[in-house]
Amino acid sequence: MKAKCPKCRNEAVVDEEMTKVGCSHCGFSSSYESYLETMKGIAQNMSDDYQANLDKSGF
Repeated sequence: MKAKCPKCRNEAVVDEEMTKVGCSHCGFSSSYESYLETMKGIAQNMSDDYQANLDKSGF
């Protein structure tokens, strides 16, 4: 299965057992559970940044 690398943003790969995520572009490697937590944090940061920009713009 394909995934997005949290380190370089290129395509990473999840192994067939859904236990490891690896990126051949930058060498990122992680357990699947740790990868999900990392991506959850990235998504939360993106959401917070978007909300902060909306608050500044007056919407």
